[in-house]
Amino acid sequence: MAGIAPSEPTRSPSYRASVAVPGVDDVAAPSIAPSAAPSAAPPTAAGPVEIVRSGLVTVVADLSGYSGNTTAAKIEQFTQEHPVVVFSKDFCPFCIEVKRTFANLNVPIHVLEVNKSKDGAEATKSLKETTKHMTVPNVFINGKHIGGCDDIKRLQNEGKLEPLVAGLVVSSNDEKSRGEAIQPLFWFPNVVNNRVIRITGFQVVVCCCLAIAYREDKWNRWFVTGLMLDFIARMVLGAVASPLGMIATVIASPFEPNFKPGPPKQFAAFCGVCFTVPAMALFHNGNEIAGSVVIGMLLGAAALEAFLNFCLGCVFFGLGIQLGLIPDTVYRIYTDTRDKVAKGWHYSNDAGRNSEAPKEVYPAFAKTSADLKYKRVKSDEHILSDFHVVRNMQVTYFGMPLALTGLAVALKLASPWLNDYVNLVSGSTGEETVESYNLQDDIWRTVATLAALIFMIMLVLYTLRFFLHHKKCVKEWHCPMRSPTFGTITITCTLLGFLSYDQFHSPDFGRGLMWMGSVTHVLLTIAKFGEWIGKRYELEHVHPSWLILPVGGFVSALVIPVIPAIVEDGGKRELGLGSNQNIEFANFFYSFAFFMWIVLFTISFFKVVTTHNSDDRLRSQVFIWIAPPAIAAMADFIICFSRANVASPSITVGQCYNNFSQLYWIAIVLELGLLWASLPYINFFFRAKFNMSYWNYVFSLDVVAAASSMFFSLTSYKIAEILFIATLAIACTANFLALMHTTAALIRRRGIFTPELKWGPLSFMKLVHEGVRGATPKLKQCLDALDITNGDTVSKFSAEFAKFAILHHEHAAHEDKVIFREFERYFPDHAKEYLDDHEADRVFLADVEDRIKVLLDSNGEGAQEEAIAALDFLRNKIPPFLDHFAAHLDGEEANMNPIGRKHIPLAVQKALVKRVWDLTPAKSWAVIIPYVLENLPRLPMRTKFVKALLWGLGGERAQQVGGIIYQTCDAVMWEVLVEEVPEIIPRGVPGWRRYY
Repeated sequence: MAGIAPSEPTRSPSYRASVAVPGVDDVAAPSIAPSAAPSAAPPTAAGPVEIVRSGLVTVVADLSGYSGNTTAAKIEQFTQEHPVVVFSKDFCPFCIEVKRTFANLNVPIHVLEVNKSKDGAEATKSLKETTKHMTVPNVFINGKHIGGCDDIKRLQNEGKLEPLVAGLVVSSNDEKSRGEAIQPLFWFPNVVNNRVIRITGFQVVVCCCLAIAYREDKWNRWFVTGLMLDFIARMVLGAVASPLGMIATVIASPFEPNFKPGPPKQFAAFCGVCFTVPAMALFHNGNEIAGSVVIGMLLGAAALEAFLNFCLGCVFFGLGIQLGLIPDTVYRIYTDTRDKVAKGWHYSNDAGRNSEAPKEVYPAFAKTSADLKYKRVKSDEHILSDFHVVRNMQVTYFGMPLALTGLAVALKLASPWLNDYVNLVSGSTGEETVESYNLQDDIWRTVATLAALIFMIMLVLYTLRFFLHHKKCVKEWHCPMRSPTFGTITITCTLLGFLSYDQFHSPDFGRGLMWMGSVTHVLLTIAKFGEWIGKRYELEHVHPSWLILPVGGFVSALVIPVIPAIVEDGGKRELGLGSNQNIEFANFFYSFAFFMWIVLFTISFFKVVTTHNSDDRLRSQVFIWIAPPAIAAMADFIICFSRANVASPSITVGQCYNNFSQLYWIAIVLELGLLWASLPYINFFFRAKFNMSYWNYVFSLDVVAAASSMFFSLTSYKIAEILFIATLAIACTANFLALMHTTAALIRRRGIFTPELKWGPLSFMKLVHEGVRGATPKLKQCLDALDITNGDTVSKFSAEFAKFAILHHEHAAHEDKVIFREFERYFPDHAKEYLDDHEADRVFLADVEDRIKVLLDSNGEGAQEEAIAALDFLRNKIPPFLDHFAAHLDGEEANMNPIGRKHIPLAVQKALVKRVWDLTPAKSWAVIIPYVLENLPRLPMRTKFVKALLWGLGGERAQQVGGIIYQTCDAVMWEVLVEEVPEIIPRGVPGWRRYY
């Protein structure tokens, strides 16, 4: 076909030779019933009791019935005599999961419960010596040692377990147990890195030693309080929100993780809370000896974890399961997802290290600059590995120095600076003195120096990017969501001016930075304001990041009266003093910033409330809502009080307080509301893994801390002091955590200085392709196992092929009648080759269905010549067809996806997804959705598939999609998806919320 590059994968001639090409409307839907697909029927609930009653589990009391003079010999006889043998403990959740796995496969097993059998102790000892496997379950299949629960689940996820036990299935019943699954409390992960856990344990040992050694010092009580808060953070969120946990993460980041179950580690963190809470109370009450004893007990438990890899809390957690206090299903999500998490880690860290960047393609029909030209779409592997500090230096990264600068400002306001400023402006010798926490200047200077250093490095990198990769910078300038973030550069420059103006002999350097940042920011504001008027945007293009522009205006209004932009009287009293002109400059920035804040907050609030907010990476910028009122409050006070130096010397602090107070409380309420939206039952924020957008959270917390510092200084209220300490502690912790996350990302060369993975409503089509790729090996396995003398193998292949055929038929219809037809309106005939393929494929699949019917009608007798001929046809024709189909998918992604990404507007993409949804009947979606989800190779792909689909359909379809998933997928997949996309929970299921 004209326009397809020579590198386009070729089709299989053995497949093509046997296929005719009729019209698309002449082909009917697959005739194999969807009910043949096991996942189309709702899974049933079944626990370990039901598994035993099903007759699939035979419990052996002891080994006395097996020959041999030693326990090892009896075990050898036991494992050789029975096809599947499991050495187990009846209360062990991992053993129960292994039994459930074999039960779902309809495979009988023989079990020796070592905790109940008289031979249990000897058998355990012998197995440790012979297999080197130290725990239960210990599984043997056909006399061969397999391993434990992790090994069984890995084989199952790789599609290798079913072929291993194919000859052992006693029933063709495909109904699977849905089972039960329980998430850890709060936001704790199901799978954790044991390296991080042990390094954290070592840090706890060090902290405990310091707490005991300095038990008489007053600072120690706050040190123990901090240790308690760290344990609480780890119990609630895991290592990601813990300073000690993030230090351990940075140390462990160069090494491959050692994945372990999360629930017992959460319980161990809870035990740490139980130690540190009374210890803190004892130290605060002056009982240092008793407090040291409690800390010493914690030290012992942490030392066992750190040095011996022995988790004492996990032991008690196991006892809780054994006693029935904790349900055995608490481990099920871990056992099902551990292997997928490990593979996902290897994929994200190892994939595409040697991949090449795609080259631009100019189709043969391209004659003008408006004709189609595109690059091959970058693979996910290439994007993940494309680490480059210049090419991938994004403007959004300036949120990092901005946040650190904001923290330095908050710390400076907590130093004696504000008191000195008030006295200097009022000419007071003390009567106008305000409260101050008198933090050492060296603290904020250190943070400011780090911020300035990072800012300069990033500024150099972005300047190089501008000259070397000009188009990428221009693209960011025109992006409606990214372009306002250029304001982070100018705001940082202005704040650095505030931090530096009084640190040198002359304020000229700080004044220059302030002037440079403020003027550039107002020019940026005017330019973007004009673009918003002159260009047409969809509601989804409006974003809270637009509020960065009024934030910069408020920052300039705050700083200008402190650093006079116009020097009068030969520079007399220039430090911190304003003039009428300077106040007017401040009013200029403040007034338009205030106007833009009200307007943009209203629009962005409407957008966030009424749209799907599908991309979690963009949600962090909603926190910018907090910044305008907090900075406006400080700017209003500074402008008002600075008038005392020029027009109204009688103005007091109290007279300038009212507006400050009102704006400050707006910021506090906004922060509390956004934090409430982060709670598990809403789960709006913090879904995505750490990326550089998280610095947006941090800056907003910084400015609230700065405003709280001023609030305490102006009022001296006890509640003001509490708010100041709390907000400053939160801001410091957030900055430290973000800095550690960024450091770990730099060490791993992932998540920073790499391109972002782009996706949208049409991405669900590409993910369908990935699901087909994941399903192909299983279909081939069923084909290889096909035996016309065994009706179960025929039924199994028929069921698997039925799902594949339904997906192919509907997906091809989506492309034929909706997606590619729309693409051809932009570039006629570009999809012709793929549309022709679809027509040919339908004919071939209909032929395959006819041959499968022949096999099903043979009743497994195997004597009919037609059945033998049908089997030969399937074995000879299906493998080349699957190879052809894989090449077809590659071709579509290389040559069709760029059209959707580059040329189809977002509104049209969403309309196309809705048309696709309406085109396919609900019964077919009930097969397609679980089929794709089950065969996507990585957990994030499953979440993205659902999010992309709902992005196009809108929230009104979320619970309908969720109902399909809940009824057709198992409990583990449901819990994993609901944690990321809670809006899919349908009526009648716990967690459901009405969609109005």
